[in-house]
Amino acid sequence: MLDEVLGLYLAAADSGIAPEREELLACHPELRAELEAFFVSQDRVVRLTAPLRLLGGLASHETGGTTTTPPAHRVADSPAAPVSLGPFSNYELLEEIGQGGMSIVFKARQTSLNRFVALKMVRADRLASAADVQRFRNEAETVAGLDHPHIVPIHEVGEQDGKFYFSMKLMEGGSLAKAVARGQWPVASKEANRQAAELMATIARAVHHAHERGILHRDLKPSNVLLDAEGRPHVADFGLAKRTTTDSTLTESGAVVGTPSYMAPEQAAGQRDAVGRATDVYGLGTVLYALLTGGPPFRCESVLETLAEVKEGRPEPPTRQNPQVHRDLETICLKCLAKEPPRRYASAAELADDLDRWLAGEPIVARPESWPRWAWRGVRRRPKLLAAAAVLLLPLLTLLVAYVLRGPTAEEREARQQREALAEIQRELAAGRSVQLLGETGQPRWFRWQTTEGTKQTLQATDGAFAIQSWEYGLLELLPNLVTDSYRFSAEVRHDYAHGIWGQAGIYFGYSSFPTERGLEHRYAKLEFNDIEKEAEKLPGGGRQGNQVLVKLQLHWEPSMVCSSAHAGLWGFFSTVGNGKPGPWRRVAVEVTPSKVSAFWEGERIGELTREEFLNCAQWLDHSPNVPLPQFTQREALGLYVYSGAASYRNAVIEPLPQPEPTP
Repeated sequence: MLDEVLGLYLAAADSGIAPEREELLACHPELRAELEAFFVSQDRVVRLTAPLRLLGGLASHETGGTTTTPPAHRVADSPAAPVSLGPFSNYELLEEIGQGGMSIVFKARQTSLNRFVALKMVRADRLASAADVQRFRNEAETVAGLDHPHIVPIHEVGEQDGKFYFSMKLMEGGSLAKAVARGQWPVASKEANRQAAELMATIARAVHHAHERGILHRDLKPSNVLLDAEGRPHVADFGLAKRTTTDSTLTESGAVVGTPSYMAPEQAAGQRDAVGRATDVYGLGTVLYALLTGGPPFRCESVLETLAEVKEGRPEPPTRQNPQVHRDLETICLKCLAKEPPRRYASAAELADDLDRWLAGEPIVARPESWPRWAWRGVRRRPKLLAAAAVLLLPLLTLLVAYVLRGPTAEEREARQQREALAEIQRELAAGRSVQLLGETGQPRWFRWQTTEGTKQTLQATDGAFAIQSWEYGLLELLPNLVTDSYRFSAEVRHDYAHGIWGQAGIYFGYSSFPTERGLEHRYAKLEFNDIEKEAEKLPGGGRQGNQVLVKLQLHWEPSMVCSSAHAGLWGFFSTVGNGKPGPWRRVAVEVTPSKVSAFWEGERIGELTREEFLNCAQWLDHSPNVPLPQFTQREALGLYVYSGAASYRNAVIEPLPQPEPTP
């Protein structure tokens, strides 16, 4: 494995397109110690042999022939003398900030203008072929012809003592790859979605600027996106750039050009004629993928395996590695990474436009690729597999036709009715109308259990009211997500039975769930009460004015049913008979807006908290480590709640509230 990686690295270095050392170490973390030892030895050999290379170069120029090529047009037939920190032409070299297979970059001070720059030159420890020098000059000429605020600009191009160089604007923030590797980029957070989209829209427009001037980058990756001191991105390293208006001979037909993990399929296949604007769109997709997940779309144990995956494999959806990734942003990313260039965005500008739509909360143009389409693409490339699949699938196709012709089952009809009911509820809410989720009698218009149904059931009370029973935490969802930011959710609740003083009934809101090491974490806020037992007589301490009705923030984990709760500071007292029999009907309600949360009992407000005060209570929850705190947002699910007992419900209503007027 190590021999193969080093062999490919040295071959790439000899061609002038080797990956940066940090990038190679990141791609092969299991070989990090061996690779670092190799680089130390390589640097030692370079230092020790530098005088010999210099003498060899002088001898060749003194004895080689009767004429000498002018320095401006000379191609080095031996490495130039190694460069030391200190004065160099019009610059003072301060420190090395990066190197690749062909070039090295220094932080320098331009003495004539007294400004800091990045100075790039051909490395002194390798022979510079004609193609190397032409490629180096090509990068300088390419960037010099581009004028965009997010493409690293060229200041000066020159040659000093046989060393070709050019100076650029210094990007003090380093590369995007290093920011991700060091944990400076917040990959695992919802905030990172917006930051990633904004950054990608910016560099996509910079790449489109290059495309409009006939320049393809061909090596877009996180290490070629540099950040300035304010964190703004800039596209850099046009060393593999290609002019679409000329037939360059720097890259031979069939040659694989680029960095394997970030390479487009047509590049991995050596299809030179297929490389175009869509190739850079794919590269932009790999950068977005790295921002969302922390790594490239494909990374295998060897370069050859990586190239095979790039050509044939399907990238793992970003949400599988990072559940915080927004689905629409994932769809945009995977459209960029489509195998066939025509299925990607037609231009980098179209990608930027779709990212802007997502940032503005508008519908995006990209659509997810279906599994059947992906499978069909795969078998088309393998005719024998297609024939075998046809033989195997024919009986299944026959069964499918029979299944379709038989008509829907009762369960399918019920599922369709539920979908239609939910769609109608959402339409009414979007129109600003109040919606009755549950009437005087009968079942809710739409519902589902949000916890395991093994110890829970829905019932019909003797008076026809809808009832639920649970010996654990019973959450019956009435609305999975809301299309309004401000609402009042109310219901009439009758506590029918409680297993001791711990039994509770009520409603919940702000529900979400998150997979953790403890199990599935249910997160919600609830308004609860006990109308069966007299708490003042049963609970220690005494001094109570009656039973409590209160709002709590709660987590519980399934299947253990261990819980953690925090008092939200919204509470009141009420009187109850407390003789173990069903209580009377109680009217409870909550009002939730972007700025506050209020609770009501029997038509009276029992408390109100600002949104900030409400969320501060969440810090007292024993939430899972390495998992973001729940936000209990106003658009998350709501429903009916019962714990260790049974309760009846009627007249559950969701009412959109008017949006508050913006303060001048």
